[in-house]
Amino acid sequence: MRPSRCLLILFAFGSTSSISAQNLDQTQPDRGVDFSGVLQLNAYYNDDLVNNRENPWLASPRNPISGDRLEAAGSSVRQSRVTLSAWATDVLGGRAEGELDLDFFSSGAQDQRPTASPRIRRVVARVIWPNAWVLFGQEALPISSLDPSSFSAIGVPGFTGSGNLSRWLPQVRLGLEMGTSLRVGIEAAAVAPRFDNLLDEDSPEPDPAELSKRPFVQGRLLSRWGDDATGGEITVGGHYGWFTDDVGSLGTTRAGAVTARFLVMSRFELRGEAFLGEGLGMLGGGGIDQTLSPDGAPVRTKGGWAQLNVHLAESIEVGGGYGIDDPNNNDLDPATGRGFNVSWELHCHLRASPILVAAEYRRLETTYLDAVYDLQTANHLNMALGFEF
Repeated sequence: MRPSRCLLILFAFGSTSSISAQNLDQTQPDRGVDFSGVLQLNAYYNDDLVNNRENPWLASPRNPISGDRLEAAGSSVRQSRVTLSAWATDVLGGRAEGELDLDFFSSGAQDQRPTASPRIRRVVARVIWPNAWVLFGQEALPISSLDPSSFSAIGVPGFTGSGNLSRWLPQVRLGLEMGTSLRVGIEAAAVAPRFDNLLDEDSPEPDPAELSKRPFVQGRLLSRWGDDATGGEITVGGHYGWFTDDVGSLGTTRAGAVTARFLVMSRFELRGEAFLGEGLGMLGGGGIDQTLSPDGAPVRTKGGWAQLNVHLAESIEVGGGYGIDDPNNNDLDPATGRGFNVSWELHCHLRASPILVAAEYRRLETTYLDAVYDLQTANHLNMALGFEF
């Protein structure tokens, strides 16, 4: 993930980036284009140091000498988002779709105000047939395509660093699916190798994963039922990748992950993710954004998140969630390592189209191996005002 600034979000209640082969609608025009998004202002307050003022996902070490908390408040429009969508029917016997998804959120240097240039989150093209699809572009990872519902965690999805592998990477993906009311399928993808962490991802030199000259490989099994409003989805996936270590030998990164989203009694939605693996800083915050140990071995870690959302009415959602990432302390630098990270969140979304109002409370608890810092905590409050179009 990386820089930018002003205006958006199209899907308010989070999104799965999976493609359903059942969504062929031949009644639409032969070709069409849609432009949508949200113009969004976020006001925020932090009661202590965090890694990002507007959208934090870990508590930063406080000055060990003074011990003073550092409270601050501000506002930003960088978590706005715009999406350009296009479609065409009867393409190679199926339906073709494309999306360009932009936000303006910069994850630049932490000691200065980020620049305001737009950032490509996703750029996706796909062709969908009744029981198959092919996708290429930059998209969420096949093994972790589900994010929590949030209007305050857009630039970096919620629970990043505490259970959510949240990166968007270039890829080519193939899928097959069978069934009617209950659909089962399989996906396989070649994903661009990427090593840099969320906190340090702009370098002119090829990174260790690119030097391996091999793509990451990911795949998953799918089970889906109903539609977005009444159904659900469970996926089980795996990841395997390579990187070149300091002496030119190949190292590996691997993971297994489960995601789930389903509705209970129409008003209650449960969604979440769990993973286990090593070297997962490459995939967006895994291991609390720590990829390798001091001796160059992949950091082993496990984590996950869960969120319960209650739809009180068509325009009102309240909910809350919990996420955790727990890397193996034996793999971390004892002086700088982050040994444990926990996030709690509560939110309320009110949508009176085209206006939206959203509030979120987030508590961050980050444990450092250095006994001087030990457990650091921070509370984050965020209010979003938006105009959807």
